Amino acid sequence: MIDRNVICDAIRGHNLARLYYSDAAPGDRIVEPYTLGLDKAHVLILNGWFRSGSNQSGEGPGFRDYLVEKISAFEVLDEHFGRPQAGYVPLAGKRFQTVLCDLSLR
Repeated sequence: MIDRNVICDAIRGHNLARLYYSDAAPGDRIVEPYTLGLDKAHVLILNGWFRSGSNQSGEGPGFRDYLVEKISAFEVLDEHFGRPQAGYVPLAGKRFQTVLCDLSLR
């Protein structure tokens, strides 16, 4: 399992992350990580902006939720991102029951 602190460090530092995600289109993704939290079923989820890489939908960049249990590798990159993408909602709105870390928290 991926260390939550590593994900939170990437969020706090505004670092891009490379993650390997196992879903219908497994592979590497480059993501701007925004929020890590637990949903109402207590499932750990990373919310962020998908920049590039494999993806199930075949759509381009956009907001995505990643089940942390399906992330088998998480690398914090040296590259930073600035402001969050348009449509970012601090603390992921009401989607998460518990927010562990978020761009809006310092």
